[in-house]
Amino acid sequence: RLIGTTLCKYGDFGTAMELHRLALSIRETSLGKNHPLTAESQTDIGIVLCLKGDLENAEWRHRKALRIREIKGKEDEDCAISLSYLGDVLGRKGEYEEAIKLIKRAKELRENSLGMDHPITAATYIDLGNVYYKQGDAALALKEYRRAKVAREAMLGSDHQETAVALSCLGNALNLQGDYQAAHNAHLEALDVYAHFLGEGHPLTATGYQNIADTLLLMGDKEKALVQHRKALAIRANVLSKDHPDTALSCSRIGDLLAEKDDLVGALVAHRQALAITVGLSGEDTVASSKAHIHVGLVLAAQGEFEEALEEFGQATSVLEDVLGEGHEETGRAYGLIGSVHSVRGDFDDAFQLHAQALEVYETLYGAEHP
Repeated sequence: RLIGTTLCKYGDFGTAMELHRLALSIRETSLGKNHPLTAESQTDIGIVLCLKGDLENAEWRHRKALRIREIKGKEDEDCAISLSYLGDVLGRKGEYEEAIKLIKRAKELRENSLGMDHPITAATYIDLGNVYYKQGDAALALKEYRRAKVAREAMLGSDHQETAVALSCLGNALNLQGDYQAAHNAHLEALDVYAHFLGEGHPLTATGYQNIADTLLLMGDKEKALVQHRKALAIRANVLSKDHPDTALSCSRIGDLLAEKDDLVGALVAHRQALAITVGLSGEDTVASSKAHIHVGLVLAAQGEFEEALEEFGQATSVLEDVLGEGHEETGRAYGLIGSVHSVRGDFDDAFQLHAQALEVYETLYGAEHP
C-alpha cells in the first residue's frame, strides 16, 4: 500500500493500481470485506482512479469505502476521509449540491473532533472551496480558502508548503472574481515558498508557474504566460513523467495559449499530445478524454477543418451523454459547439436543432434569466 501511494504521487498509476488491488485482496481475505483497513484500500483505489480521470469508478470506490466506514454506527475521521474524497469526485463531475453536502459533513466532523485550526480541518476548507470555485462562486470559494490560510498559518507557519497551497487557491478565486493583480501577488508569494523550500524542480513549483501563467494571460500578457507554462511543463515532464495528467494539463494550457496567438499548428500538436496522454491514462470513455477531444476539435474548427472537428466533438458528445447525461452542462456545451460548426458550414437546420438542445440544458439547469 505505501509503495503504491508513493508511486501514485509520481504518476505511475498502473503499478500503483496493481499494488493497491493486491493490498485490497489481502485485506478482504484476511480481515473481511467490511473491515476499516479494507475501506482504506478502497479509498486508495478511488484516489488513483480519480487522478486517471475515471470519475465513475472512483465514485463507486469511495461510496463503497464510505458504506464500510458507516457500518460502525458513528461518524469519525475515517468517515470524514471518505466524505471528502467522494465530495471531490462529485465536484469534478459537476454534481455540486451533493458534493457540498458531503464535504460540509466532513467539515463539521473535523471541526468537532480536531478543532477549526487543525491542518486536516483546513484541508476540508480547501475541498469545499474547490467545489464553490468549480461552481463559479468566487465569494464562497474565497471565504473557505481564507479560512484554510488562517488555520494553516496558525498551525504550520506562513512559509509552509500547505499554507502556500491555500495561497494558490486564493489566487485562483481572485482570478475568478476578476481581481487579477491581487491574484498575481498571491501566486508570486506561493511560488516563492515552493521554490525556496521545495526546490525549482518540485511539482508544486510547477503548479506555481502554471498559476502565474494563467493570471498573466488574464492580464493580457500572452508572451510571459507562455514562458511560465513552458517552465511548468519542463518540470512535470521531468519529475512526474511525460504521461502524467499534470503534464497533459500543461500541454493543454500551452495549446490554448498558442491558439490565442494564432499558432494553430502548434496548438494542435500540443492538444493532441494532451489527448494522447489522457486517453492512455483513463481510456476513451471518460469525461477527461472527452474534454481533450473538444480542445482538439476547437483548433481543427479554427483551421477550417470542419469534418475533422465534428468527428472530435461527436466522439466527445457521445461519451458525455453516456457518462454525465444529456442534461449536464458539459453535454450542453458540446451541443453548442457542434451547432456552431454546422452554422459556419451553412447547415442551419442542424445548427438550430443543436443550439436549441444546448439552450434547453442551460434553461433547465440555471433558469431562463441566467446569463
